[in-house]
Amino acid sequence: MERAYRGIGLGRELLTKAVEFASKAGYVGIQLAMTSDLEKAMSMYRKMGFVEKKRIPNDQWKKGLQEVWFLKLFPENAS
Repeated sequence: MERAYRGIGLGRELLTKAVEFASKAGYVGIQLAMTSDLEKAMSMYRKMGFVEKKRIPNDQWKKGLQEVWFLKLFPENAS
């Protein structure tokens, strides 16, 4: 997110809307992938109920980074 728009709740609002949509639409879950240097985003995902599932080394963007995968399930939608 552009620096001017960080820290004012836009990311949380967008993620909240996405989670609400996915749940209401009957999705079983949401999977997110990101890089390990985005600590604030990872913290927000955890606070919103996402669970870290795996880390994969990925030097594509910067040496030493990891790809971090998160998952949030909607058990009420599982059949």
